[in-house]
Amino acid sequence: PRRNRRSRALRDLSRETVLTAADLVQPLFLHADAEDTPLESLPGQTRWSPDGLLGAAERALEAGVRAVVLFPKIADELKDPRGAEVANEDGLVPRTLRALKERMPELALITDVALDPYSSDGHDGVVAEDGRILNDETVEILCHQALVQARAGADVIAPSDMMDGRVAAIREALDGEGFVARTPGELERERHVPANRPPGQEPWLLEAVADGQSGFPIDRPVARLVRSEEHTSE
Repeated sequence: PRRNRRSRALRDLSRETVLTAADLVQPLFLHADAEDTPLESLPGQTRWSPDGLLGAAERALEAGVRAVVLFPKIADELKDPRGAEVANEDGLVPRTLRALKERMPELALITDVALDPYSSDGHDGVVAEDGRILNDETVEILCHQALVQARAGADVIAPSDMMDGRVAAIREALDGEGFVARTPGELERERHVPANRPPGQEPWLLEAVADGQSGFPIDRPVARLVRSEEHTSE
């Protein structure tokens, strides 16, 4: 009603949503080339070189945007039908994660888990000779990809592929390496810090949210990292 909008104080008191720069995520498109390249398919967007991406991330942080998500363009010569490049610890995305964490440790880093940027077939899944998508084999590869990203400093693992069962499998793989999630009601803390995570950085816990209680649809699971210092049940 209009009476709740009569003054700035009343509007601030009664409004339900407050949107700030801290609520936003800046997408960053990247490649290994030395030059920044405008994206014709996305007017106003750029595919960044390694140096250019660091500058773009710094500008986002200065503007109050404290999270970025990385979308790589993998060189064609590095692609194959099984996307083997996803497991390269010194690949484009892991190198970029380490560089961002070193320069801006306060920035939240989100990574896409999917096979299509790495596949010579351009598909989210491994394609069999008869054209079938090999779901389970693909999930195993995605687990390797998630582990490589987490070791390099990813704060949020965000699967965008279409494979059945990949969230639970990724969760198990991450737990197995010490990226341990709490189940609701658990209050104990985990203090595992991967060896190649930047020194002095607080440990993180990755938690998969994939149930109706989370507020997200069951068919759109979300994987996120939470600080180990947080110990309230969710």
